[in-house]
Amino acid sequence: MNSSKQSNKPAAPKKKAGPQGTMIFSAADVEAAIDENTRIKILSGSGDAMLVGINAPFDGQIFHLTKVSQTIGRKLEQDLVLDDPSISSLHAQITQEEDGWKIINLLSSNGTFLNGKKISISPLKDGDKVHFGQAEFIFKTHTDDKQTPTKTNPNNLILIIGGVLVVAALIAFMLFLQ
Repeated sequence: MNSSKQSNKPAAPKKKAGPQGTMIFSAADVEAAIDENTRIKILSGSGDAMLVGINAPFDGQIFHLTKVSQTIGRKLEQDLVLDDPSISSLHAQITQEEDGWKIINLLSSNGTFLNGKKISISPLKDGDKVHFGQAEFIFKTHTDDKQTPTKTNPNNLILIIGGVLVVAALIAFMLFLQ
C-alpha cells in the first residue's frame, strides 16, 4: 500500500519549449504577466506619439499611439494591426512609462529591431527606427512648436548685422553734425 497522498487537482499543463529551450507562452500568459499598474497609469503632459511607416506596405501611414500600452501584431485583437506576413500575430508592445516610451518584443518569429539592433526591451526616443519583421517605422513624439528651436538662415543674419551697422553709423553721423 502506498502511503503517499494523492492530489485531486489536475496536473498543471506543461509549457512547451522551443528548439533552443525558449519557453512558448500564449497571448493570455503574456497579458497576465504585464504589470497591471502600467495599464491603468495615467500620464500627463507626455504628448502624442506615433509610428510613421517608411517602407511598403506601410509607407507614409501614420499610426497614433493613443494608449499607455499598445500591442502590435497581425491579429485583429491587437491594438495596432499590421497585416504583413513578416509580422507575428502578437509581435510587440509599446508602453508609455513615467520616464518615457519603451518597446517590448513579444511572441515574434522575425524579431523586433530598434535602430538596426534586435531587442527584447528597450527605451524609445523621437526619431528611432523600429522594425517589426520587414516593416519599418520611425517613432515620433509630438513636440510643441514653441519648444522647437528655429534656425536662422546665415544670409538673414548678415542682413541683420549690416542693418544694425548702418543704423549705428547714421546715429554717429547725426551726433557728429550737432
